[in-house]
Amino acid sequence: MTVCKKGFLANRSTKKVKKKKKQCIVRVYAKDGIPLNKCTVETAEKLLQSNKAVKVGKLKIKLMYKGTRWLKNEIKKRDKYRCYICGRLLDDKEVTLDHIIPKSRGGKDTFDNLATCCFECNNLKADMSLEEFEFFIELLKFQVFLWFSKYHIVRVYQK
Repeated sequence: MTVCKKGFLANRSTKKVKKKKKQCIVRVYAKDGIPLNKCTVETAEKLLQSNKAVKVGKLKIKLMYKGTRWLKNEIKKRDKYRCYICGRLLDDKEVTLDHIIPKSRGGKDTFDNLATCCFECNNLKADMSLEEFEFFIELLKFQVFLWFSKYHIVRVYQK
């Protein structure tokens, strides 16, 4: 026990406190120079070893491919902010990207396989192909038609 300046007793622990090492942060840039994000030195070294990036500065690397932000913006421009399923005009916040050939079936994140879609249609389509989804919609329309016609017949006979 030691006495502090103001007369209070203070406990001093004999344990040494380990200081955390500060991790160096590496800035990641897209191929066209747009800043994307930050990563650790270990991740940057893995990207450099796999030839997916090039060292630009002391703590800067540049990816060899264009980032996903670029791809998303180009697809939005191509599709003119319209859902490719329902055709609704979307705001920038409402736009989601949908895989025409789902990733679960071997679809890739390419310009030709992605399309703008509204949230509702994207969730309804799930992991179906476009042909399966069209069949699913026709089946839903038929079931709704049967339900409405059955309901209408019941109402007519009740009168």
